[in-house]
Amino acid sequence: MTNARRYHTASVLSNGKVSVVGGSDNIQYLNSAELYDPSTGIWTSTGNMTNARKDHIASILSNGKILVTGGYNGNILNNAELYDLSTGIWATTGNMTNARQDHTASVLLNGEVLVTGGWNGANESDYDDDDDDEDESDYDDEDDYDYDEEQKRRSLLNGDLI
Repeated sequence: MTNARRYHTASVLSNGKVSVVGGSDNIQYLNSAELYDPSTGIWTSTGNMTNARKDHIASILSNGKILVTGGYNGNILNNAELYDLSTGIWATTGNMTNARQDHTASVLLNGEVLVTGGWNGANESDYDDDDDDEDESDYDDEDDYDYDEEQKRRSLLNGDLI
């Protein structure tokens, strides 16, 4: 790995490579991203995000882009960025309704990304859900949860969120 890091994301891409994004090196928050090719064992630096962040979520979209949401860089973030693997370029996209870190995101069968839970910085978990249409980058509040949502994970099984 080019940069030592923790509190980052690691995502397996459709081409078999692994995308490692953001995090912290214990001195600063990172905006860097790297690709690991398991067939060669080689790490390659790729484009940098606009915002350094840790405790964020990276979601692989059906169009192959990577959506990074929220996180922390001294402030809890509500912004999001898209990475285009074909160009190596990060671009900002629509903001979430609520700032959050340590949240979860699920890519739904209709292509939307459901972002839930996480920490909002007010000594309470953020129960609101943000629903992002990957084409429009527009977030809507969904149902509230009445239990602790910090650092929970969800999966999609046969179209159902579990």
